[in-house]
This record gives sequence, structure tokens and C-alpha cells, in this order.
Amino acid sequence: MEIIKYNNGIDFYNDNLEILNTHLIETAFFKLNYPFINTYEKENYAIKIKDKDKYLIALQRTPYNLLIFGNHLLTKNLVEIIKKDDLKVNGILTNKLISNEFLKEASRSFDGFFTLRNDMSILTCNKFNQLNHSYEILTPTELDLNELKELHELFHEEIYHEKATYEIDDILPDLNSYQIIKLDNKIVSMVKKVRDELTICSISFVYTRINYRSKGLARILVTNLTNEIVSNNKTAYLFVDNLNPISNHLYTSIGYCLKEERIEYIYNKK
Repeated sequence: MEIIKYNNGIDFYNDNLEILNTHLIETAFFKLNYPFINTYEKENYAIKIKDKDKYLIALQRTPYNLLIFGNHLLTKNLVEIIKKDDLKVNGILTNKLISNEFLKEASRSFDGFFTLRNDMSILTCNKFNQLNHSYEILTPTELDLNELKELHELFHEEIYHEKATYEIDDILPDLNSYQIIKLDNKIVSMVKKVRDELTICSISFVYTRINYRSKGLARILVTNLTNEIVSNNKTAYLFVDNLNPISNHLYTSIGYCLKEERIEYIYNKK
């Protein structure tokens, strides 16, 4: 067995490029976070465990969750390294097989406990079903920033059951990545294109104001954005809440299919 503790994120990326490129969607958050790993230390680190043809990679960028991908049979070894090196775990984001192994091993080694935050699935789409409608789909302008901030905060509270504050300065640089529908002189539905790469692109922040639901607005926006992505020869993908059958039906009716289940746990210190 070989254990690699990377000195920085660049080394991690270069050493695991084949894995990252082979599993583009499953490792998307690794590619998003590796540039911020500058050393191997308690709160920010990257690890790889290899045993013959099996591997497991893990990356922790505080304040985000520990990302884990690979063979679940090596999860015990990862937990042992985290415990031995006194590394921080804010939570975990991985598939169900790895998460089950991690929680089992962590219960014997960690003082705190893990609570479920999100039970999700990754859905992908390469061919979608066309949708006719009469609504105007717009790209927001700077005049819409305050409303986008409001919708982001409503989205976060509904998904995570907690309040959060979004900053306009964080929304402004990505303004052209949004698509919106306005009714009654206000934004009532939005969607955002995120993690736009060479062959894949994700859809996120799908939200419609409560009083404007059941009009098919989210379906219209997601279908339109999926059309843009697929027309550029890219695979569209998104994360859905497994406990929300309505949204799951919406996406599958557009043409999305299950890629992999994904689960998020938050670590709580005693």
C-alpha cells in the first residue's frame, strides 16, 4: 500500500489527472478546490491511498467538506491517517458506499458525530425533450442584483433550512450565467450555469418564488439552459434532492438520467 500526502494542490492535480479526467463529473469539486491547497496541514490537505489497482483520493479545503472519491475498501485507511495526523474534517461529500464506510470507521475514532445534511443524486443529460412556451427568458442586468440576492437567500433557506446572507459583489461577476423569468415586474424564477468546463457544465440555483410555482417556470428555464449546454457538445449535469420527488420528476421529464448518488454529512464536535 502507498500513501501520498501532497505538498500542494498542484501536485495533487498533476498526479491524479487521469482520474480527474476519466471521472469529470464525480470529481468536479476536486478540480474546483485543489488550487487553494498550498501545503499539507490540519485544515487544508490532499491525500491519495493506493493498493494495487485500487485507489482513494481525498481533499479538504476549509471551510468546505472533505471530498472523497475512489474505492470504498480504502476508507478505513483514510480515517486512520486523519486521526493519526490530527487533520480537520468539516464534513464529508462522497457517494453512499464510501460515506457508510467512513461513518462506521469515524464512530470508532472521532470524538464528535456526523449528521446528514443532503441526500442527493447527480443527474446528467445529453439529449433533452423540447418544450414550447410563451414566456420570455432574460439575462439579468445590474438592476436585478438585489432581487437575485433575495432569491439566493430564499433558495438557501429552503434547501438547507437555515438563513444565509449572499453578497451582491459575489453575484455580479457571474451575472451572465443566470437566466430568469419576470412576471409582475419582478424576477419570479431563476437558474444559473456553474462549473462550465470543456465537456461538462452544471446547472444550479434552480428556484421559483412560492406564489409562482405550478406554472412550469423552472422546467422552462432548465430546459432552455440544458439546450444551450448540450448544443455546445457538453454534458449537462445537476444535483437533486432525493427527498424531493417533484424536482426529480421535473428533471427526468426533461431528459436527465441518474449518474451517481451523492451524500453530504456535517461533522459536529462534542
